[in-house]
Amino acid sequence: VMTRSDDSNVGMPERNETIISGGAQILVSIHCNSGGAGSSAETVKGVSTYYRHLGYQPLADIMYSKMLELGLNQFGMVGSFNFSLNAPTQLPNVLVETAFMSNPEDEMKLLDDEFRKAVAAKVVSGLEEFVKLYAAKGDQIPQQSPGNAVRY
Repeated sequence: VMTRSDDSNVGMPERNETIISGGAQILVSIHCNSGGAGSSAETVKGVSTYYRHLGYQPLADIMYSKMLELGLNQFGMVGSFNFSLNAPTQLPNVLVETAFMSNPEDEMKLLDDEFRKAVAAKVVSGLEEFVKLYAAKGDQIPQQSPGNAVRY
């Protein structure tokens, strides 16, 4: 389920509604990071992943590892991250910040069609690995609801 296919502004509530009503079973939100204003904006670089609920950490771990295979610098993995698209509890989700637009080296990668295709391929590979992880255990992909904490 794609929440948008162009650079239009779609609000977070609308994105969440599209994701849920579209029947998504796993959410991977792919973004480009920015260092913001300040002297470090051009020096900070690398990939990071973010998850909110502990039960979805394995998905963030896998995506982070896959992105590092692209030769990106490590920026980190953050749990308990309070972001609208990480809030849904009914499906595993992860925010992937692929690289920093504010860093000239990362920006050149982001502008490269082949790099973007490689990012997409790593996301697919990560999803396949995540699904296989649960299939190998004979488990269903974890789901979480307010009264049902996911454990792994």
